[in-house]
Amino acid sequence: MATEETQRYGLPRKEIVMATQRREIPISDELCRFIRLHDGMAAMNRSWLELAPPEKLDWVPSEDAIHRFGDGRTPVTIRNLFIHVAVAENVWIGALAAALENDRMPSPSNEALSRRLAAGDLVAEVARLHAETLSIVRGLTQADLDKKIVAARRRWTGIEFLWGVHTHRAFHLGHLDLYLRMNDRPTPEFFVFHPDIVD
Repeated sequence: MATEETQRYGLPRKEIVMATQRREIPISDELCRFIRLHDGMAAMNRSWLELAPPEKLDWVPSEDAIHRFGDGRTPVTIRNLFIHVAVAENVWIGALAAALENDRMPSPSNEALSRRLAAGDLVAEVARLHAETLSIVRGLTQADLDKKIVAARRRWTGIEFLWGVHTHRAFHLGHLDLYLRMNDRPTPEFFVFHPDIVD
């Protein structure tokens, strides 16, 4: 029988408790909300990836520069969008965990990670990297959530930056939605990423 805490957070409370050297400190309610919603959206994204025709993973509407990432050379394909989102989250959240007050967040790229995802089973590799990233999230302390960092020339608290990372995924979900529709693959309604189902 599910406890009230299991219903509220989506997993048993004991699984969202992080150990410190002195005592067990429960993760904040705000971080619990982030984990539930972000993990739900990532799972929904992977289901969208499974809808994509394999022959269309590297398709772009045109070869124009507008369909390239900020580096000016990487095409914005379905494959590269999934790799970009998964790698960016891992880089940013890892940097947040290690950051000191007022540190600047790095560029959201890691060539070795990108090659790993591109070389293997894309769905499985994206899921594996997401799990690695969430393990970092679960280790964040209240001090990590409260400290100030700099990203995109703006100052954020740690928890604000996490929600920005969540929004970054939603932003690119719009690209994926459009790409799938342009290839006659209807996508699910957006709000299905929320984990609670009401009959």
